[in-house]
Amino acid sequence: MAKSLFIAPTSTDSGLTSVCLGLLRALEQVGVSVGFYKPFCQVVHQADATHNKGKDSSVEFVRSHSHLKPPTPITLKEAQHALNHNKSDLLLERVVGEYQKVACTVDVVIIEGLEPDQDGTYITRLNAEVARNLGSEIILLTSPKGCNPIELDEQLGFSARLFSGQNEADVLGVILNKIGAPKERKIPGMTTLTAIPPEDYRNKCNVFSSGQYRLLAEIPWEPSLLAPRVSDIARELKVDVLHEGQMQTRRVHRVSVCARTISNMTEILKSGTLLVTPGDREDIVVAAAVAALNGVPMAGILLTGGLLPDQRVIELCRRAMETGMPVLSTTTNTYETAHMLAGLSRSIPIDDPERIDTAMNLIAPRIDTDWLQEHLKVPRQTRMSPPAFRHQLSERARAANKRIVLPEGHEPRTVQAAIICHQRQLARCALIGSAAEIRAVAASLGMELPPDLEIIEPSEVRKRYVAPMVELRKHKGTSAEMAESMLEDNVVLGTMMVALDEADGLVSGAIHTTANTVRPALQLIKTHNNAKVVSSVFFMLLPQQLWFTETAP
Repeated sequence: MAKSLFIAPTSTDSGLTSVCLGLLRALEQVGVSVGFYKPFCQVVHQADATHNKGKDSSVEFVRSHSHLKPPTPITLKEAQHALNHNKSDLLLERVVGEYQKVACTVDVVIIEGLEPDQDGTYITRLNAEVARNLGSEIILLTSPKGCNPIELDEQLGFSARLFSGQNEADVLGVILNKIGAPKERKIPGMTTLTAIPPEDYRNKCNVFSSGQYRLLAEIPWEPSLLAPRVSDIARELKVDVLHEGQMQTRRVHRVSVCARTISNMTEILKSGTLLVTPGDREDIVVAAAVAALNGVPMAGILLTGGLLPDQRVIELCRRAMETGMPVLSTTTNTYETAHMLAGLSRSIPIDDPERIDTAMNLIAPRIDTDWLQEHLKVPRQTRMSPPAFRHQLSERARAANKRIVLPEGHEPRTVQAAIICHQRQLARCALIGSAAEIRAVAASLGMELPPDLEIIEPSEVRKRYVAPMVELRKHKGTSAEMAESMLEDNVVLGTMMVALDEADGLVSGAIHTTANTVRPALQLIKTHNNAKVVSSVFFMLLPQQLWFTETAP
């Protein structure tokens, strides 16, 4: 019989969906056969219905990010109607039946509860009744929101009593989410959002230090997870789109309400900034256009007051808009627009898989899966799931600690990948190229290049590979001049580093063809003595299985 974990939030804005999906991914990565069930569909913010077209975000995310097909939840309105008409037994019977459809094929089921609200006492009742009828163990989810340890003790104690059985509480553990989040919600960009120093809840909260409840995860507040796409803002606020640009991919990390002179606004023209300004401030529009032409990927411009720049100014800025900068327009004034932006939904729309995937990857590694697995006593699956494969691959890469050279050091995706690999400690990446240009590329992406990420200036090292290359290619009559010319190609330079065992591997192909990437390896490293044909392999992550296939040589 499957065991179930009921995730019960103690307050609103606790990141319920993200945590449930993060827990799902964490258990999948360690090989647990896990399912997902959400009994009731709840609309927390009015805009959620606009973004998701009536669909439940949790269920849709699970369906799109795994092989699982959880049943469609019962609407909260329908559940409330059943409770008001003394039909709670029929409602819970339906819930149990839907749960069994999920539980019959897995070992553990994650159940997403309902977020409490100000006047919905029936929500707490529903959570408790569902958990009791499904025989679930409770995991309380809370966001401390600046609480001190004593206050958090009281909050968790009160919440746990709501799920208490006749003899003892059924609460298994606690997940603390958004640790260090600011207490007050402010308009992004008008007041800097900064994390507050976190408390040592693990040691200072009595419920944890006494062993009453297990602290299963401490998840820090991550402001980037609040960054909507420009298209999300346009959809939610129902503003006009004057120029779409890259509004489907550009994210708003900060909002700047601007009515300054150009000399006083240069510091706000940064990657990820949504500039809110009256539509007749043509000087600000031109300044933003200059920033875009200089490679700054601003989130976009939102013109207020129903005003538009002169057509001649628009034409002057046409090249800037062609860089992908979105331009929106609203009839509301700047003050009203700023407050509308402050009230945006924090939920992740179902058509934004990148953001939910980022949230799941932030949360999953912080879950104490070792303890959970031991507590649940669930054996590993014999068949490796795709999440388990990715997790195992990452762990093996960290353990191997290989040095990988990246000859396409100026290519934006390569720079981004190198930074991510460095942060996740997957490899010791070495970017080949001009340090100044690489830092400029990183800055244009809104990323900070780690100070210990290795950069190899090709002009400074090229000459010391001439002699070794002449030696490797002497059977072809390669001269020093020929070798030096060939080493102008960074792929050849990186391949020499691998050939001399100075690097463990090379990754290329973002701007080079496969032939240009493989040819230097065949010329300088060559195949094994017993191998005459070069081939490759693909790993295919199917919904429930991992396959690999060899491609044509």
